Amino acid sequence: MKRFLAWLLITAALFLGISVPSHLFLKAHPRRIAVAVDTSFEMQGARAGVRRELARLEGTRYAEFCLLTDKVKVHGWQETLNAAGDLVFYGPRDLSALADAARYPELAEADTVIVLTGARDTSALRGLRALRVISPR
Repeated sequence: MKRFLAWLLITAALFLGISVPSHLFLKAHPRRIAVAVDTSFEMQGARAGVRRELARLEGTRYAEFCLLTDKVKVHGWQETLNAAGDLVFYGPRDLSALADAARYPELAEADTVIVLTGARDTSALRGLRALRVISPR
């Protein structure tokens, strides 16, 4: 029984010794995820899918988000994806606007860029690093 208690205490101490500093480090240095939403008229039918994807992404731990559209920056770096309900789907599709680092400097700062679009041709986004394209349904 003494060996078991010694093992239990050592295991608990090692677990806490590794997990607490890891948690504190990740909390202080979150991943930056830029979420770009294609708000063209063609995406109007995928509005519910966009909301679901944004809600799913918001559950990511140790991350801060920047929400962009092909027309405007909704918000800069923060812990939540706010104003997702305020997205207005209108106008033609222009994915090249989402790859414009001069217009959106957050794209260069981001560790990951996630683009929500239904477009089949995403060649305009090739310049983005750490790119993930998600097609919301």
